[in-house]
This record gives sequence, structure tokens and C-alpha cells, in this order.
Amino acid sequence: MIHIIKTPICLVSLSCTALLMYLPEPTSAEEWPVGARALGMGATYVALANTADAVFLNIGGLSQLVGAEISMFYQKPFGISELNFGTLAVSFPIRNRRVGLGVLSFGNGLYREQAVTLSYSHHYQRKLYYGVGVHYTTVRIDGYGSSGAPGLDLGLVLALTPELQLGFVAKNVNRPTIGQAGENLPQTFCSGAAVQSVKNLIVNFEIFKDVRFSPEVRFGCEFKPLPNLALRTGMANHPSRFSAGFGITLKRISVDYAFFTHNDLGLTHQSSLSLRLGKQPQPPTPEPKPVVDIAAPESPGADSTQTAATMAAAKTPPAIIKINEASMEQLKTLPGIGESLARAIVEFRQHNGRFQSLDDLLKVPGIGKSKLEKIRAYLIIDDVAEK
Repeated sequence: MIHIIKTPICLVSLSCTALLMYLPEPTSAEEWPVGARALGMGATYVALANTADAVFLNIGGLSQLVGAEISMFYQKPFGISELNFGTLAVSFPIRNRRVGLGVLSFGNGLYREQAVTLSYSHHYQRKLYYGVGVHYTTVRIDGYGSSGAPGLDLGLVLALTPELQLGFVAKNVNRPTIGQAGENLPQTFCSGAAVQSVKNLIVNFEIFKDVRFSPEVRFGCEFKPLPNLALRTGMANHPSRFSAGFGITLKRISVDYAFFTHNDLGLTHQSSLSLRLGKQPQPPTPEPKPVVDIAAPESPGADSTQTAATMAAAKTPPAIIKINEASMEQLKTLPGIGESLARAIVEFRQHNGRFQSLDDLLKVPGIGKSKLEKIRAYLIIDDVAEK
């Protein structure tokens, strides 16, 4: 916790004192990992960062989202009834950019830390995702007043291939100070990688560094035995801890649970609820293609080459296809989609989960904006097409 006055913390809150006594390194609540999905994977999330919780974990990844998303997180640290830790994150697009807003609260009536974050994120060709955020942190101790300070955060995610992403985030790069004693808010750096080389399995590796203390190594993984079910586990070495959890996704709603252990303080449970929002327009009517009469030629001597060309032109237009359920054979009926692109779409869907928007197809290698526009009219998401 952050000391804003020169007085023993035990005079403020016995619960906070206990936490400080056992934690090997003092920290600010804003540096605690957020989100049950991330915590279930040992707090490894810097290279994924593809949910609204990225407001707190890596703002660069926010531009990976499609549509608006709201996420709520709650934790009672180490089961201490006097303490509550919760966050609310909202992310939404504005003119092809992405804005995020996050609110964090930790503590009780005697000791309270709060932070509000406003972030901006964009991408370059859906390969480099970057963002900047400003947060204002306040600390209040009952009977002693409060103090606050602004901080600046930077983050990025680099999608090298569909199977490999790298991430980096720097927090409080402006070295803000708080309180009469001018204590620095923790300046931290985190870098990591997310590997998805095995079907339905994501493996994460991170190195977290608070400039005041030794580096922390984190490892985590997520496995999806079913499309709507994710199983997670992870570990870290500083302090030594183990975590596990699961997530369930039902269309627009995701529910996540995780726990982690501490050698001295015991078990902590946490849960998250995420809701994806967005318009659901009626499917557009594909423009009809001209129907060519492929009747037999008028004379036996008609050019066979011309007949073959006429039959090819008369190919039936593709039907409306559900992109999240389509097989390779169905995808190959789309204009300009052959064997390799159809396979790439199916494999990307298997590794990354369901497409939330048709624009997500731009993340598939080989599909650019022009090709997407050619096939957009024939694709829908969950029985509803996008304009």
C-alpha cells in the first residue's frame, strides 16, 4: 500500500497491516493483476490483452477488440472480510480508434485506494497495436486526509504471426509522487509472449519488473476443450504462487473464475463478468449475379471452349455462410477463397475462438481489405450479418 502520512499503518487498518507484514514487497493496488482470466494464467496477459481488462493490463491491446465491451472484476484479497478489490472497465470504438475507461477501488472505510484511467489505442495494419493511458490515483486514510497524483502508461502488442504475439507495457513512466512525503507511485515494466502453436492451447510467458525490486517471472496457459469452455493455470516466482481457473462464454457474455495461493496468506478467489455490445443489423441482400443460359449450342459444331466458359459463368452464387460454423468446403465457395485461405480461416478460428466481427477476418494471413469486401455480403455472425 502507499503511505501518505508518517504514521504506523496499524493505526489505520489492522487488515492492511496484516497484508503489508506478509507481502514480501510493498505495492500499490493499481499494480495488482486485474481480471479472473489473467489471474487464472498466473497474471500473464501482456501479450494477449484482447479484452476490456486491457485498460489495466496493457492498453496497447485494446485495439484488438471489435465492438464495445464492459468488464467487471471482484476480489476479496486472501479472504480478509474487511478488504474489497474491484474494477470496472469499458472499451468502445470511435472513428476506427479505440477508447478505454477504467475505475479501480481497493480497501475499506479506513483505508482506500482508487484510480481512474482513460486510454487511447490504435493499430497499424492489425500487426502492431499500441496505446497510451493517463490515470489518476488517490489514497485516503480516515482521519488523516487524502492525496492524489496522475500517472502515464504506455503499451503495445506485436502480432508477428497468428501463432505468436509479443507484448510490452510501462506504467507510471512519468515517475509521479504522492503524499506529503513525496513517495513515488510504483514504476513497472512488463514484457511477454503468447504462443498458440498447439490447437486450442495458449501458452504465456512474462517478466515483470518493479524498478525497486527484483524481477518476477510468470508462466501461464489456457486450454479450450470445448468452444465455450476455457481451463487455465499459471505460476509466478516472486512471490511464489500458483493459480488456476476457468471461463465460460455464452454468445455475448463471458464469466471467469480464478484462485491463487500465497504461502503465508492462503487462498484468494476472484471472478469477472464481461459483456460484448454492438449493433446487429439485418443481413444485406447480395447483389444477384447474371444467369447465363447454358443450353446446348445451336449447332453440333459449336466451340466447346465457349461452352465451358459459359457453364463456368453460370456457377451458382454462394449462399449466406455463418463464419463461425463454416467448413472448408463452404468457405471455398466464396469469391477468391481457395484451399489455402479456407484452411487459414478455419485454423485461425480454432486457435483464437469465434469471430466477434467480420472485421476480425483481417487478422487472418492472406485476407486484406479488398478481399474482405468481396466476401462480406455472403457472411454472417451468429445468424446476423454486418453492414
